[in-house]
Amino acid sequence: MKTSLFIPVFSLMLLVCAIPTEAQPTNFSKVYYDPNGSAQSYAIVQSFDHHYLIAGEKDNQPMVMKVDGNGAVLWSKKIGGSYDSRFTAITATHDSCFILTGSTPVSPGVENRIICVKITSLGDTVWTRELNMGSSTLSSTVEETSDHGFILAGYITEAVTFISHSFVLKLDQSGNITWSTVLNAGAWSDFAYAVRQTPDGGYIVAGEIEHYPPLEQEACMIRLTSSGTISWAKSQVLPAQNYTSAWDVDVTSSGFTWYLSTGSGMALMKTDFSGNPLWSKAYYTSTASFAGVSERPRIHTTTDGGYVFLSSMQGFDQLLKLDASGVVKWGQTFMMIAADVVETSDNGFMVVGNGPIMGVKKSPTNNPQIGINKTDSTGNSTGCQYQVTVTDGAYAPNFASATFTATTAGSQVPSTPLVST
Repeated sequence: MKTSLFIPVFSLMLLVCAIPTEAQPTNFSKVYYDPNGSAQSYAIVQSFDHHYLIAGEKDNQPMVMKVDGNGAVLWSKKIGGSYDSRFTAITATHDSCFILTGSTPVSPGVENRIICVKITSLGDTVWTRELNMGSSTLSSTVEETSDHGFILAGYITEAVTFISHSFVLKLDQSGNITWSTVLNAGAWSDFAYAVRQTPDGGYIVAGEIEHYPPLEQEACMIRLTSSGTISWAKSQVLPAQNYTSAWDVDVTSSGFTWYLSTGSGMALMKTDFSGNPLWSKAYYTSTASFAGVSERPRIHTTTDGGYVFLSSMQGFDQLLKLDASGVVKWGQTFMMIAADVVETSDNGFMVVGNGPIMGVKKSPTNNPQIGINKTDSTGNSTGCQYQVTVTDGAYAPNFASATFTATTAGSQVPSTPLVST
């Protein structure tokens, strides 16, 4: 695998010498690492200047770095000083800035709060918010809304029982709380993995309801109004699938596209705006795989109207490309734990993930690393990936009404994080 060696990878000299370019991206595979520390990626987004921002952690602290279309690091920063913190999601905003969200502990070993940061394209901090939901909290997704505010979703975990509950949080454009709701199905635990705004100004949530005992998981979908009240909710009827999760949802002009994991693999389901299935397919590869092993899987709509998503194989992760009807066009396997993917300007894909990466041409190290792989439109790159056979089959979703209760929680906490290169 071709590598780019930066020692340290996040150095001040790198910031000074980086010159942004807008050259047409070429295929490559690289590893970003620090021989004396760690680095991990969790999300990627394309910037307005045709570069890419990667969110994650450096030495267990929230990190964001910007790379050009050829993978050269333009700048990189840590935002925050608490150990065991990270950025887990990033999105671009209408004013050419970016919103990062993740988790940060109140103090070492104490419950996590949500950290939400707005930065410019140069990495300068516009504002920072810490959000306290009353218990240890993980924010898994963020999206800008039509009023230029932001919608977040995730789950909170009670300190004593370790039972989790979904939450959805609406912020205004300055990062102040507009409303928040905690969703509880009353079974055992609930998890919200993704939230998107709907054409009517409301929101759709993808997640999971957990039952115990015995341990069973059922995918769920929740429709909220613009003010955060529950419009309807549905969940997968068991025991048709004893283990299902709704990891992501995409909003189209005709309804919702859901990315699901089941007991036997991955599935895609298209529904109307009321959650009624229109079509569904399951996907199987030459090596048994299933989603959700490492990072939260995401689905993205591509410029040709199709879809692309990642699935996990406990270390060798796959990128699948589908057409608009869910028919498989191709599949590729990467030699890393893939975290996220974004389509590039040449209709290729930029895949980020984590290691130690296999096949790196340098002295072996067990330090956590970031891998990045730029492919062409068929998923081929310069190395560290190979084609995989993917077939699609029947998936019979069986969703019925589910009952959730909603309560209000959440407050803002003053935050002035340390920013360092």
